[in-house]
Amino acid sequence: MGAEEDAVGLQEANPEHRAPQRPWLTGAVLQADGRVLVTWDKVPGATAYTILCQADGKEREACSGRLPGSPTEHYIARHRLTHGAVYQFQVAALVGDIKGPPSAPSEPLTVQHTVHQLAPGAVKHIKTRKGKKGIILSWDRAPLATSYTVLFKKDKTSVWNPYPGGASITRTKLLLSHLPYMTPIEVAVVAGNEHGLGIVSKAPSPVTAGGRAPRGAAKLTVERNDAVGAHLMWVPPRKGGQLPVDRFKIYVSEKGYAGSEQVYDVENEDGVVIDELKDSTRYQFSVRSGNAAGYGPFSNVVEMETGSSSEHRTDLFIILWVCVEVVLVLLIVAVIAFIWRKRQNEVSVDYMQMDTYGDDDMVDLEYAGEKGSFFQVRATPEPPMSKAKRITIHSVLNDINERIDFRDKCEERGYLDYFHFFQVVEDFHRCAPTEQPMRAREVIRWYLEEKSERRVSVCTETYQDINVAECSNLSSTLFDAAQAEVVSALETLVLPMYLEERHKMVATPPEIFAPMPTANNSQKVTASAFNRMCLAHLQHTDGTLRKRCEEELGAEAPFLFVAAVERFRTLAVSEMPAVAHDIVEAHMASDAKSRVSFTSTVQQELINTARPHSAMFDNAQKEALYILWQILCPTAPMPKPVPGWPRKETY
Repeated sequence: MGAEEDAVGLQEANPEHRAPQRPWLTGAVLQADGRVLVTWDKVPGATAYTILCQADGKEREACSGRLPGSPTEHYIARHRLTHGAVYQFQVAALVGDIKGPPSAPSEPLTVQHTVHQLAPGAVKHIKTRKGKKGIILSWDRAPLATSYTVLFKKDKTSVWNPYPGGASITRTKLLLSHLPYMTPIEVAVVAGNEHGLGIVSKAPSPVTAGGRAPRGAAKLTVERNDAVGAHLMWVPPRKGGQLPVDRFKIYVSEKGYAGSEQVYDVENEDGVVIDELKDSTRYQFSVRSGNAAGYGPFSNVVEMETGSSSEHRTDLFIILWVCVEVVLVLLIVAVIAFIWRKRQNEVSVDYMQMDTYGDDDMVDLEYAGEKGSFFQVRATPEPPMSKAKRITIHSVLNDINERIDFRDKCEERGYLDYFHFFQVVEDFHRCAPTEQPMRAREVIRWYLEEKSERRVSVCTETYQDINVAECSNLSSTLFDAAQAEVVSALETLVLPMYLEERHKMVATPPEIFAPMPTANNSQKVTASAFNRMCLAHLQHTDGTLRKRCEEELGAEAPFLFVAAVERFRTLAVSEMPAVAHDIVEAHMASDAKSRVSFTSTVQQELINTARPHSAMFDNAQKEALYILWQILCPTAPMPKPVPGWPRKETY
């Protein structure tokens, strides 16, 4: 496997030495003097970098020495490259002597020592200014450029993504109207032509989409609440100044008294009740709508006169009297029902004559001692109990009584933050569209960012999709994929113990394993929430599922196989044969240390694979995932078997 597996092995042997992340290669451009300029994004924690190259499908080799410090570009000298050869370049980060995985390969580049047709140069003089509808981004034309692409990312750890509507444009100006409010966003521009893309040029500083205070006024109505109270209701203005209207100031004053004004602050409400006003006094009410940028104009002024406190006390007395009367009536009805039932139970028969040859199945004659005998009527047999229903993770989470006990079990097992994340996403489904941007940022900050105190492990691809959707296509389903992974973690790591302790039941496999995986549904399991949950714990070194497999259960073999297959899918086609052979030797050979017992069907399928491809291990990965689930839930029953899989062996 090379340096990548050596880094992973060293990291597992000594967790203090962790391999750096995979760099993001931003470009490889041929220069006029025959050199090649390679650029990349900086990797947090990296102390050096090295550049790898591969010419005409030959073996990959290093085309630069160790580049210490934190460089983000490097020129490869002309004499190190072969004229007319087609190269692909990669960048790998180092922490000390530990080398991390290389970046994805660049686009194929033909090296010419005399270059007449070049990729465009760097974009210069990038400027930003605020417009009426958003941020206006402008730049100067780059030499040899025929199109431009605008990129954005939220922070230094994110990757560059094309801005919606900003890919392959010919103009040198773009309106950024879909940025999240009050959040710094880094933007960049890259030029392109028929020969490729130029260097990514970033704006001098991050841009922040601001807003202004609401320009419209709310519509206020006031009603009396009891004798000395007022119920205020308002409709927020439609023009919110590009920011959601989420705060209000309530102004209350006695008419004719300038110094009697009182101000109340309210957030995310469309009404409020003000009590303890003065008796028989005329008040004036007004409201101002606001957002993060400030408050708008005053609403209409509404006047209302309060009543007397004696009227209020009279109303309370009447309500109290009616309640006492209702309680007395209910008490009388309960006493009558109790007496009637008691008399029904005391009804008896003084004399009973029975045929000695009567139906013994209905009446038993039993001796009661020296005082005589008595007759006892045998009770009608109870109907048989219905068969117990299957309890799933969804039925537990949808039942309020089950959910309370299940929450306690999650806290006991160390998964309380996962339970809270499920509830937070359910609340996000029900919030208004105007509240969704603010709520989405809170959910990401609390649960999904790397340094969150309540962080839950989700797949990296899922987190990236959430970041892109938050900036371009926000909807109530934003966190559904992440919620499915969290529910799968609870189903695997908490539900089996909960069912065994509370219901004396054993867990059943998730629906993705019934029926068993076959060669015709390769996408069904590998794209499931269970698989993404396993990948999330692979990608995060502090994942509790990974620790449990490696330390407590000894199930690291299928776990490591899934990790190897995921890395295999990212390789270039030329690298796949050697890596596929290494995976088979490490996990399928009879003397392999991390051997996984696969079925003969999967083994034969791999033998019959003529040419390695990215999906060749899909069915083997399914079996490894199922073996992993069986080890995590050893008391669970096997689902209905399919001939030939899985084989009954000791894992």
